[in-house]
Amino acid sequence: MQPQLQKSLGSTVLVDNVAGAGGSIAVQKVLAAAPDGKLMIMGTITDAVLTPLSLKAAKYQGESLRMVGLLSQNPLVLLARADLPVKDAKELVAHARSGHKGLFYGSIGRGSIFHLVTEDLAQQTGLKLTHVAYKGLAPLVQDLMGGQVDLAFYPLAANAFELIKSGRLKALGITGNARVPQLPQVPTFNETGITKGFDYSMWPALFMPAQAPMAEAQRVNDAVAALVASTEFLKFCEETGTTPAKPLSLAETERFYKAEMVAFRKVAATIKLEAE
Repeated sequence: MQPQLQKSLGSTVLVDNVAGAGGSIAVQKVLAAAPDGKLMIMGTITDAVLTPLSLKAAKYQGESLRMVGLLSQNPLVLLARADLPVKDAKELVAHARSGHKGLFYGSIGRGSIFHLVTEDLAQQTGLKLTHVAYKGLAPLVQDLMGGQVDLAFYPLAANAFELIKSGRLKALGITGNARVPQLPQVPTFNETGITKGFDYSMWPALFMPAQAPMAEAQRVNDAVAALVASTEFLKFCEETGTTPAKPLSLAETERFYKAEMVAFRKVAATIKLEAE
């Protein structure tokens, strides 16, 4: 997105990859800089909201940041080992209630989006699930294909489609309120009736410090609106199986972010997630 954002803003955009501590090192770097909106973070729900809920070293809260531009939104898909004898999430619940032993699910760690979404599913359906934490999606997928764990939520993008269509893993359900064209046979959780409001997605967004000037926030929001509607960005999304975000005003973007904070904090409180 860097070339198109640079074009839309009419100024140079430099990208610095800052890894570590669940994204909190990058967030804290932005928050420690002058709050003029010139230094931003391309962040996710993990960096902005979830890491402070699970990591004491993250000395900020979600409200420390202002989301100024939403770039894409991909639903999550619940993947299962190929030999699990169910074809969708509704059958999974029936299978578990029929006296089958508890199931094991993997995630990329305590407090991750995949951990919280799976726990919300368990809370809503009564599924008995045991959490197994992994250091990354690659080893998790390997163990899921090998049958060491039964289930895992995964971003619904190019790699997921390949895993499902090849038969190496099966898709049981999709978060959100609409089926996806690439997997028309896979129902959403909400349409099966086993969940309500199960509308989770993976999204990247641009954030500034909350006290950044409104004019600068609006300027970047306008640039992102142009970016997500551009031919180049839409082509990139099509090639990678990414769902581009609809252009949102600054007020709409902030409302979206606040709703995400409320939803995930509710789940975290329900499972008594505490920072360590």
